[in-house]
Amino acid sequence: MSSSNTATALQGADGPLGMFINGEFTPAAGGSAFEVVNPATEEVIAHVAEGGPEDVDRAVAAAREGFEALQHLGARKRGRLLLDLARAVEDRFEEFAQLECRNQGKPIRHVRGFDIPNTIETFEYFGGAATKLRGLTIETEPAMRTTVRREPYGVVGQIVPWNYPIMMASWKIAPAIAAGNAVVIVPAAQTPLTLLKLAELSVEVGFPPGVLNVVTGQGLVVGDALTRHSGVGKIAFTGSTATGRLVANNASINHTPVTLELGGKSANVFFEDVDVDVALKKAVLGIFHNAGQMCLAGSRLLVHERIHNEFIDRMASFADQMRLGDPASEKTQVGPLISDKQRRRVLDFIEQGKASGASLAVGGEAPEDLAKGYFVKPTIFTDVAPDSVIAQEEIFGPVACVFSFKDDEEAIQLANDTRYGLAAAVHTNDLARANHVAERIKAGNVWVNTYAFLTPGAPYGGYGESGYGRELGMEGIEGYTQQKTIFVSPNRG
Repeated sequence: MSSSNTATALQGADGPLGMFINGEFTPAAGGSAFEVVNPATEEVIAHVAEGGPEDVDRAVAAAREGFEALQHLGARKRGRLLLDLARAVEDRFEEFAQLECRNQGKPIRHVRGFDIPNTIETFEYFGGAATKLRGLTIETEPAMRTTVRREPYGVVGQIVPWNYPIMMASWKIAPAIAAGNAVVIVPAAQTPLTLLKLAELSVEVGFPPGVLNVVTGQGLVVGDALTRHSGVGKIAFTGSTATGRLVANNASINHTPVTLELGGKSANVFFEDVDVDVALKKAVLGIFHNAGQMCLAGSRLLVHERIHNEFIDRMASFADQMRLGDPASEKTQVGPLISDKQRRRVLDFIEQGKASGASLAVGGEAPEDLAKGYFVKPTIFTDVAPDSVIAQEEIFGPVACVFSFKDDEEAIQLANDTRYGLAAAVHTNDLARANHVAERIKAGNVWVNTYAFLTPGAPYGGYGESGYGRELGMEGIEGYTQQKTIFVSPNRG
């Protein structure tokens, strides 16, 4: 792949950015392209190849060859490639941070402080984990040797969302390749740019062609083709619960195993003994980080009745003073939503909240002083009915619903009053109470006295309609393997 071709593909100087198949940038088979917009300015920042089923076919065929190349490398060299990719991202830290900020609209302080560091750490962790997969020897009959080994699926198909584009991609790419699979990955149409840059780096650091393939396009087209493809051995999807159902249905056509990381309506529980100053920081982080566009967002605030009024008054005052605006500014605390469609969706939920009888403590509208960008003010509802739409549906915006509770049992009941089960948090100085409540909350991730702490070494996933399977940790790499049992008997007739 020549440097001139690479520059053209990423900069779009002479045409749309190409998708990345078999180690090089390539236009879509149909010649189409789509616009990528900066959500803070509403400006078109790139035109990207718009793939179709033919491009998915090409990518899967390339991945099959990439898989064969990986088998010859072995685990240690696979791990080394992932470590080299981590160093390459680290060397281009600011380039990735600026590109992610511009494409996704997330404040640069958050991208630098979380997204890019977590991406690097994920490639580092799974670079080391590549040599840590283990099999089993099972004692059966005296003359029988029974072993169980983990083997890669071959080609895995992955779909990542627009809220954490590069980070979520690393969560999928790193364990899949560490386990020996080749990857065909589809980024969200809104945010393909950092993943295309990552694919370019993968070849620069020595990944064999076809090991990492990026097919860009509309999810209903390329995502649908990928999840139905008979040449794909495993599917991993992060996104909405509704789309997760479609992915699972498509995968069932070929009995393809699936990992789903879906939506959430997470409870952030604050007991009466908390330090309110510290607790407010955790509440704000849980719902207003990334403008609330997080599957694990602490969108249901459960506050003990003794501190409820003070807590809400102070949180509303803080939210009202949060700085919205240019994500490239270090002063910006809340960026835009990803698109006008998403902003209209969030504002519609806010109107439903008002109509339901909930009280609006702060926010509830788009800021008048920002002429461009898909912004919504940080919003807090109180007096929310537990069965109302805003209490039950994932809004995916900077909108918090506050509930009051009187004791541990009511807090647990409210926390579990949802069909989702991705995350929750418990804040209290009584660790016995914290453990008791955390054990009874039905969620795959529960924090005590913090929120949204994530590390590549710990498994991440949900209960209920938040999906199944786990990413990260050794469970994450094992999820990209299948078990084979081998029985060996001496040839004694």
